[in-house]
Amino acid sequence: MEKKITLLFNLEKVLEYSLGLFLFLLPWQTIWIYREGILNGSKWQYGTLGIYGTEFLLWVSIILFIFWFYKKWQERLVKNEKFKFTKDRIFILSFLTFVLYVYLSSLWAVDGEVAMGHAFHILEASLLFIMLYLGPLQFKQASYWLIGGAVIQSVLGIWQFFSQSTFEFKWLGMVAHETWEGGTSVISSSEIGRWLRAYGSFSHPNVFGGYLVLTILATLILTPFSNHKNKIGHPFLVIALLLQFTALVFTFSRSAWIAVALVLLFYIYIIISRGKKIPCLSYFSAILILWIFLIMIFFPLVRVRVGGEAPLEVRSTNERLVGYEESLVLFRTHPWFGVGVGNYTAVLHEYNPNLSGWLYQPVHNAMILVLVELGIVGFLITSIIFITYYLMHSMIRHMDLVAGLLFIGIIIPLLFLDHYLFSSYTGLMVWAIFWSIFLTVYPISFRD
Repeated sequence: MEKKITLLFNLEKVLEYSLGLFLFLLPWQTIWIYREGILNGSKWQYGTLGIYGTEFLLWVSIILFIFWFYKKWQERLVKNEKFKFTKDRIFILSFLTFVLYVYLSSLWAVDGEVAMGHAFHILEASLLFIMLYLGPLQFKQASYWLIGGAVIQSVLGIWQFFSQSTFEFKWLGMVAHETWEGGTSVISSSEIGRWLRAYGSFSHPNVFGGYLVLTILATLILTPFSNHKNKIGHPFLVIALLLQFTALVFTFSRSAWIAVALVLLFYIYIIISRGKKIPCLSYFSAILILWIFLIMIFFPLVRVRVGGEAPLEVRSTNERLVGYEESLVLFRTHPWFGVGVGNYTAVLHEYNPNLSGWLYQPVHNAMILVLVELGIVGFLITSIIFITYYLMHSMIRHMDLVAGLLFIGIIIPLLFLDHYLFSSYTGLMVWAIFWSIFLTVYPISFRD
């Protein structure tokens, strides 16, 4: 009996470390490409398939989790606990139904290989969510791993902005972005010239911004529960917050700016309603002072980005509007079952076959993208996941509804103003981590 307990404990520790290391290394985009997507002689990003370095670590964690969960299940059998369709199991079943449907969509997709590759990433995101939700890694531990990775990315992003340069390093998945090259994300006008936005190690500043929103949220949630007399933990959180917010400003991601404003609103509501005003308000004050300082210094760039009147910003807005029109056309072709997961740009190529490969982009709205790729049936299955969550937590009526709505509101700008939360491997992982935070922290910490 003692040997079994020791084995389970050791397995649990290894699982915690492997999962934590995955969270720490997630931003690095090291990838082995086994299919290069080419359309009309140029790179087609959403038809390119590969295996990310962090996927190997994720699958190590998944295998360890299966063994760990099996051992826990055996303990329940010893206690003669009979299997029941409990609310949490129905919730997990709804998740697995969604994954199964996503895989089935490859049967009617134009490019079945792309569909299978994207379905595999959705499966991975679902398993990551389940591990964070049911596994042994506690929120506080997971957050420190996540924040540690974000600090490195923040320093990198700040350096990129001030040096106005990036560098290529294939072993870390980093690509060089030159300000003069087309396709590089810059802030541009006749008055300020071309300014490189911070990428970190991500494929786009908007993805970097969304990642920082998640890590800032995790950092702020930790602050009310941290020991302010701790000479290491407390200063680390303060420094981490300031670095993350600085890097977030330098991404110039409007959707991330809106989302982090909602993070701060959520944080203020929590600390005031829970009576943790001091010293938690000092975090908010430091962030606010830093943000005002940065906006004042870089106001010409902020004005161009927010005003939307510069030629590059106008073109970006017009492209997004065209994307919405195209999404309506594609939805009408396959309204019930969709065009197949990951196949938005493949079908878009059939609709408009003469563009360069890099111009085929998903609609900048993750929810519309889900509707077009998975159809009404897939969208309904997605809705069932949220319904089963509501039913699973019978105590939800005792929770603080305002806190819950503010928390969910954080993800809305990222969902409705961009597509990466559903169209990319990294975005799917960020999506899984966000909801694991909501389901593990909110029911415990934010009750009335």
